[in-house]
Amino acid sequence: MGEIEELSEEELHGLDIGVRCGVAAILDILEARFNGSVA
Repeated sequence: MGEIEELSEEELHGLDIGVRCGVAAILDILEARFNGSVA
């Protein structure tokens, strides 16, 4: 539990943004593949 408490608000915010960007990138790739297979 100590490791979690050492994270600052900035690090948690950066981690949240990183996760959101990663998910958005994956969704973009899946959408591109779906559109490509339909065309």
